[in-house]
Amino acid sequence: MSTTNVRAVHSVRGAGMYNLYGKVGSEKRKEHFAAGTDRVAAMRGDLETPEESCELGEKLAVVNSRKVEALAVLQNFSPDELDVKNPEHVQLANDAGYALAKEAYPNSYCLVVTHADSE
Repeated sequence: MSTTNVRAVHSVRGAGMYNLYGKVGSEKRKEHFAAGTDRVAAMRGDLETPEESCELGEKLAVVNSRKVEALAVLQNFSPDELDVKNPEHVQLANDAGYALAKEAYPNSYCLVVTHADSE
């Protein structure tokens, strides 16, 4: 069974760095930085780059005097539903995330990052 959770993001840049490279201080993150890689299995967004998404989130928070810079919508799928080793399934999860974001927040920019490196 899949689950979906929504949480407030107070640092869109911090969340973005986690999504791209992993947990601060982790060996995996250090490996990604050293190798010039990331943990992204699939990504789709309304802006050109994740950096642009971070900049926009930070700017909108300042302009609107908000402490919350973004919302994170986390979807998790059971191995019975999708296989993380199957690129088509990974893309299906990413497409579903984008469709959900646009349905839930139709007037907002979004960036959907899909990982295949967790249980």
